[in-house]
Amino acid sequence: MPANDSRADVWLMVALGGLVLWRRRCLSTQLRESAERIALKATQRAAAGPLTLTTEEMCLESCVKSPGDWELEHLQVFGADPAVVERLDSEVVRALQQPELLGRLGLQHLALCDAHMQPPYLVLLQGPARTGKKSMVLELARTNGITVLHLDKHSLEAAHKAACCWGALGSWWSGGGSVVAAAFSLAKKLQPCIILLDNPLGLPAAMLAVIRAEVKRLRAAPHNWSQERVSVVMTSSASLPPQLPAYVPACHRIRVALPTTQQLGAMLHGFLRLMQAAYQQQQQQQQRQRQQQRQPHPKAGGALLGGGPTPQPQLMAALANYEDAAARGGVAGGPLVPAGGDGGFGAEVHQYLQSLQGRTAPHVRWLALRARLRAAGADGAEAQFQPLTLAHLRAALQDLLAEEHLQQRS
Repeated sequence: MPANDSRADVWLMVALGGLVLWRRRCLSTQLRESAERIALKATQRAAAGPLTLTTEEMCLESCVKSPGDWELEHLQVFGADPAVVERLDSEVVRALQQPELLGRLGLQHLALCDAHMQPPYLVLLQGPARTGKKSMVLELARTNGITVLHLDKHSLEAAHKAACCWGALGSWWSGGGSVVAAAFSLAKKLQPCIILLDNPLGLPAAMLAVIRAEVKRLRAAPHNWSQERVSVVMTSSASLPPQLPAYVPACHRIRVALPTTQQLGAMLHGFLRLMQAAYQQQQQQQQRQRQQQRQPHPKAGGALLGGGPTPQPQLMAALANYEDAAARGGVAGGPLVPAGGDGGFGAEVHQYLQSLQGRTAPHVRWLALRARLRAAGADGAEAQFQPLTLAHLRAALQDLLAEEHLQQRS
């Protein structure tokens, strides 16, 4: 019996050793493949040579957003505040792409220079919920080819759990702080990089403490901006209290307000234009299929994203004026030139947009889709003969008000 027990112990040790070796080999393979995928995303990475990752950095791969990602490629931002976009572009994007613009004088004498001349280590983007704060940052990063590390409570907790499963010892006792530190380390390897921190108030205290320590470390050495071009952009719908572990005074504070009438018109015009383009693309595709298969003309599709009615040309012409006004930074309720000289219809469109005050882009998108459903009818059989009009949009608004009333009662 003792001989059999010792033999079993030997086989058990051999099996455990083989399992450890197999796990290490799998981890090494995963690290290499993850590094290759991330390196392909970061097309403007300043550092040359192959990218090496730690276990925690590998677990953050899904947070890396590049201009070629599906999420950013299909991102559509309509009616953004031009003043906010200009500040983000001048204070964050240009500083990341051209660090020499900050100037050696401004980096050495921060107390004497303007806040806009300081490195954007921490940018606070505050405003009401669902006003496009995150979308504006992602859109600017996409158009300028900057890599974004998009972090929120869900992604950081998922990365923390994955790191623990892969055996990262630091993740076991740090409460997620090691994953946050790994995010800053990964951002440095991918620089120029934006760490987009969405709603930091919901993060655990351990993660917030590491964020504060990392931001303070970056701000303590502004002369290293050209060697560590990492900008932390925090989006929040509430003011960060000073007692918060992540609270660090931010020189770059940008306020996002609710959309103006001009911005709402630009949003509606943009969503309707997307629907129109999708419908035209579907019609062309069906026409090519008919030519290849020699089939008779089918009935129009239903009210899906790729089918349904097209917006009324008069409505699109009137909304185009609002898009131009929003791009110029027009004031809500200001004078607007009606499209095609139709002052009566332009006034009706303006009155409808004024009734949307306090709404945001998700509401406008919902209204456009709902109006399309109404214009298409029950089965969508007559969708191609009935354009989407202002009356359908008014009916969609009544549907939205009715649903909100039901939600309040429940």
